[in-house]
Amino acid sequence: MTIEFKVGNNVKYGKYKNKRGKIVSFDEDEKGNPTVKIQPNPKGKKKNVVIGLYKIWSDNDEEKNESIRLTMSQLRNLIKESLNDCYNGDR
Repeated sequence: MTIEFKVGNNVKYGKYKNKRGKIVSFDEDEKGNPTVKIQPNPKGKKKNVVIGLYKIWSDNDEEKNESIRLTMSQLRNLIKESLNDCYNGDR
């Protein structure tokens, strides 16, 4: 899976990936590792953060739209159907 990051993309960062921000620029540290400068969202009094490229996640709204909402009865029916297919296919 390949994810492209561009300036202006929204990302999640931090220890628990619960902080949101916008990519401001790309750079390298003194060892040559790629870094990303992130502007926290909402800005407030927070300063821009410089972190490693591999410590961010994409905060893409398209991925959120792909999720499926099911009621408990629909979930039960799906499980029953898949179990029936498994048992009928083996015999």
